Amino acid sequence: MTPLTDEQYAEVFKGNISTSDCGVVAFQAVTGLPYVEAEQRMTDHGGYTPGSGTPRGGIELALAMLGYDAEVVELETQESPASLAVREEYGSFLIYIDTHVMALVEGNLYNARSFTGSPVEAFIKITKEN
Repeated sequence: MTPLTDEQYAEVFKGNISTSDCGVVAFQAVTGLPYVEAEQRMTDHGGYTPGSGTPRGGIELALAMLGYDAEVVELETQESPASLAVREEYGSFLIYIDTHVMALVEGNLYNARSFTGSPVEAFIKITKEN
């Protein structure tokens, strides 16, 4: 059996290839685009720089180019990615923590790595414009 390339791994598992591409992976998880296309769109429209990452808000800008809306969800208490994944079974969200971003899509938490218990700094609901 041939091992997966890094790009194939990211497409199947929605996980980081490098330490700086979590924004690309979150964008990919929300849109369903192949990794290579997601990386290009994030570079062109989201401010992603390989090796440096994506500035906060860049994912939302790149999503807007594809007709998505982003809305900040106010949290009443300190939440973790794990608690949000249990609570939000439907819809698409971006979850920002201190140095990482992940996606929650239809109850599946993508690219959470070891951050499932980290405090959430921002929780963004993503919807597709009609």
